[in-house]
Amino acid sequence: MREGPDSMSSSHCLASGIFKALSTDSRPWNLTRRLKSDNHRDMQGELKGTATFKPACNGRSGIPNDLVYEEQGEMRDPSGRNSTRMKWSRRYMWRLSDSSLSVWFVKVNMESSKESAQDGQTEDLPDYIFHQLRFMDEDEGEKGDLEVTDLVPPATASDEGETAVLFARGSHLCIKDNYETTYAFRVSKGCFGCIHNWASSHVVEGPKKSQRIVNMYTRAP
Repeated sequence: MREGPDSMSSSHCLASGIFKALSTDSRPWNLTRRLKSDNHRDMQGELKGTATFKPACNGRSGIPNDLVYEEQGEMRDPSGRNSTRMKWSRRYMWRLSDSSLSVWFVKVNMESSKESAQDGQTEDLPDYIFHQLRFMDEDEGEKGDLEVTDLVPPATASDEGETAVLFARGSHLCIKDNYETTYAFRVSKGCFGCIHNWASSHVVEGPKKSQRIVNMYTRAP
């Protein structure tokens, strides 16, 4: 996608459309996560869970341009020796600005107002940025260097031919570990406000890491 006024306008339009679609449909997403690493000490295997997007809370009011992404689920012992399932949860903040869509780590402020504390609420505050999404055209997104072959969300029989895939990319350096993230959103053609399913991939490289994490998000049939 070429840089310039038209490109910037198009990128903001895509970011706004994706953000609106995620914020207006509160139904949970079914999440399947596949973890593969060259380091045998890293977590491997497949996790199942759910993910939701909800408006960020600041006391009693929601913040229109901030969404809190929350996922939770469980994973079986890959070795099969233990029947106990490991549970996990994670939260991020998706923020829409005048120029972009970005993902942030969440800092929960436990010192909320007295009224919020009585309601059992806490403030959702951004801590530091994970990455900013850079949207790409379909040809650029499908280049081999992005390794999207197993990332593109499948089309169902009912929407095949009526949808398109939007790609976005972001990066984050965590001390010595570099995270390269690719997103793929399957949307209705001509209507970015409807996301049928989507996926993300994190490729993590560092002195002691060589890992790929693929997340697939689908709706219940």
